[in-house]
Amino acid sequence: MVKILMPVDGSDHDTRTATFLGSLLKGTQDAEVLVLHVAHRGFPTTPAVEVGFVPVIPPPEALERWEQGIREDAEAIVARGEQAVRDAGLRATKRVAWGSAAEVIEQIAEEQGIDLIVMGSRGAGHRLVGIFVGSVSDRVLHRAKVPVLIVR
Repeated sequence: MVKILMPVDGSDHDTRTATFLGSLLKGTQDAEVLVLHVAHRGFPTTPAVEVGFVPVIPPPEALERWEQGIREDAEAIVARGEQAVRDAGLRATKRVAWGSAAEVIEQIAEEQGIDLIVMGSRGAGHRLVGIFVGSVSDRVLHRAKVPVLIVR
């Protein structure tokens, strides 16, 4: 059985990647695709948020609502990715993880014995950010220990 990891971020690249993967593996029964979304909490890492010059500490309920919203978005993104893979005629499972996308992708690929990582070339991030800090796909391509297929 070939184990494929397909990271998704909710962008149009997810569907294109799933469609390409489906055409590449058409008729193959020996492939399992793990659809992964890596969520980032995104809320300030310090407990105080500076408003003007006055630090404001968000109440715990606000932090919980913020994280719940991110969790719900992550579940929706990974469910759409899983459905796109199934629509392409492949078996799929889904998983949401938390952390830095490139690092988590590499870690899960190693933990799960993944044979191939297939992902879009650019995701939901901003183009300028990719220029300055490098895109997730670029980092995974250069650091993963398994083959990486980038779909444009």
